[in-house]
Amino acid sequence: MLGTIIEKMKKLWLIIFLSFLLSDIHSQILVEGKGLDSLFLGIKEPRVIELLGSDFKKVSYPDDYYELIYLNHGIKVYFDKDSIVEALYISSNSKLSTKKGLKINKNIKIADVEKVYGTGEDSWYVSDDSTITAGYDCGISFITSAFYPNGKRANTMDTNYVELEVLEVEIVQCEGNCDFTFYEYLDGIYIPKNLNECFSEIEKLLDKKKIKEIRNEDPDTFLGSSHMGLGLWIRNNWGLWKGSRLSDYFKKLGINHPDDMSGIILDSYHRYLNSKEINLQEQINYYKEYWDNEKKN
Repeated sequence: MLGTIIEKMKKLWLIIFLSFLLSDIHSQILVEGKGLDSLFLGIKEPRVIELLGSDFKKVSYPDDYYELIYLNHGIKVYFDKDSIVEALYISSNSKLSTKKGLKINKNIKIADVEKVYGTGEDSWYVSDDSTITAGYDCGISFITSAFYPNGKRANTMDTNYVELEVLEVEIVQCEGNCDFTFYEYLDGIYIPKNLNECFSEIEKLLDKKKIKEIRNEDPDTFLGSSHMGLGLWIRNNWGLWKGSRLSDYFKKLGINHPDDMSGIILDSYHRYLNSKEINLQEQINYYKEYWDNEKKN
């Protein structure tokens, strides 16, 4: 009886939370290169539907890319072929503010955008048959009509171009030094949140025969032979060089070099397979002492 009541309370709380999210979406901050609150780049379609609901129109594009259009919220979510969010399009009617301080509304113009985001080498323009996009390397773009109200085609070299009204705001991955710590997926690959998730994800990569070989292998031999094999795959595909959320997890523990991160993952996985203590703090101390001695020398 108590369990049933608790489950009902959980469902009620979820409904209240989602209702709050959808009704309060206009008061949230649009973050360049990331997204809007819990709706951000690098998440999968089920999470989007959980946040925004199932009242959408789906539009498909070549190579299995597609959009979910939420007319009621003024949001289009663009997915890659792996059903991972690659871009968000927010209507200028959404009445949001960006992290840099630009207030979005239906009357906003490129001139207003440039006052906040500026012009120069960190900005760029792209045009097609119907729109012109003013983009910024920080991960935000502003889409306008390609035509003035009188029907004349706009030109970004024309000083009147700045008077064009923004139709949509696009959130995409930034260029250069980006924040990848919020991405659940990078290049179609799930990024573990912590060490325990590393174990489960590694076991999805390996067959039972390989797992048995690793379990029976000498620890030092395994670490040495896998550094440029499985270890290299981990460093490259789990974004340890990019500063992924897994990298951030290790940095918060005091481990800063991707080689050390993959070393701890591999060592811990071998211990896990052999039902031995992980002794994570002991491993962390080993690498910290190593780098302390390097600094002294």
